[in-house]
Amino acid sequence: MLGPHSAASAGLSPEHRLGIDVADGAILLRRHPVGRPLVDARGALTLPAAARHLCGISGSDLIVLAAGISRNRLTVYPAAMVARILAAHHSQLADGPP
Repeated sequence: MLGPHSAASAGLSPEHRLGIDVADGAILLRRHPVGRPLVDARGALTLPAAARHLCGISGSDLIVLAAGISRNRLTVYPAAMVARILAAHHSQLADGPP
């Protein structure tokens, strides 16, 4: 479960229903009229266990949230994935242009 500030920062509240997809190791949440209610009365966002499992996210893992508010989307990335991407990027920067 993610704290109340995560859902509110993405413009989500308990009345919003969310569609869930998993792609490339990330969880994609979008407002959807027949989706699931994943935001509780406190504003905390619950990520379904199956989606967390598919992305290799356990209860104690750090995550990175990216909110696409204008597109009504919230993407959840495992922090380890973001760290790998940034490490590769910085490695390329350190090597400089060919």
